[in-house]
Amino acid sequence: MDELTKLYLQWYEELSEIAPHFSDDKYSNPYYMAIPKDWNQSDNRIMIVGEEGYGENGCGKRQKWTMQKIQGWILYYLNTQLNGNKEDPDYNKSPFWRRIRKIKSPNTSFIWNNIDKIHSLQWNGGLKYKLSVSDRKALHSTETKVLYEEIKIARPNIVVFFGWYGVSLRAELPSIYDKLYGNAKRIAKKDVYVIEEDGIFYIFTWHPNRQPREYEEKVITEIRKVMK
Repeated sequence: MDELTKLYLQWYEELSEIAPHFSDDKYSNPYYMAIPKDWNQSDNRIMIVGEEGYGENGCGKRQKWTMQKIQGWILYYLNTQLNGNKEDPDYNKSPFWRRIRKIKSPNTSFIWNNIDKIHSLQWNGGLKYKLSVSDRKALHSTETKVLYEEIKIARPNIVVFFGWYGVSLRAELPSIYDKLYGNAKRIAKKDVYVIEEDGIFYIFTWHPNRQPREYEEKVITEIRKVMK
């Protein structure tokens, strides 16, 4: 966690110089990931990477949450989805969290992360919370590539993307991007892509919203193939 704190301070300082507008109330706080206590003891260390966060609260932007407060909330919310009661008001029944609960198994620990660590609190072409293309490019233009560094610090053995943005992936993980898009014909809806690099399995899946049951079954099957 100390390494993450150092990383995030460095990254956000760079971002503030390049794109200071991300600090205003039109954007969320960064979704600073946190590492669960059982992480290093688990055989399967799975980092879930969403597209971006969601919600008017903006990850505590309105309440001026600190980095530590955000990380505490990330751990609380993740634990609530994995181990909470369905009657809990914070229990999320969305397809995103249902997919994660289907992956859950003994000796497995999860990190919840996003490829775009900041989301918009404005409408963008009819799409709420998604960044504009120019904002997304600015977000990933820092010298410090935050997702790459997070993976290096946390050392997951499986990284699962629940949807992704090409411009974000190319900036953060260029070698993985090149392998994924090496042959453009292989990027097709309803497929699942698995890339291994340096002992880590990177699994690319389409966002679970509105995916048919058959696709969700394929996702779980492909993930379980690389689990210990």
